[in-house]
Amino acid sequence: MVYKHTLKADEITEKKYTNDINKTYGTLYNIYGETASSVQFHITDSTANFLRGALYFSVNPNQDSLRPIINYLREDVIQIMETLEWEN
Repeated sequence: MVYKHTLKADEITEKKYTNDINKTYGTLYNIYGETASSVQFHITDSTANFLRGALYFSVNPNQDSLRPIINYLREDVIQIMETLEWEN
């Protein structure tokens, strides 16, 4: 889903997350430009669990206006990715 935004995106960056203690492995995607979604991620334990998330707003994309809230919510997504623990 991330790369469906390439037509409108100025740039898409990926940041890998690995936590061997919690057995979580994932990627955070930052999508820059006038796109419908600015932050997407997936995280897995590579065997049984998979979680995917995307940040969308119900407004026309305007990065100048949305940037503060996008940055704030991106930090929340990072916190989730860094601290997620799977229950067995």
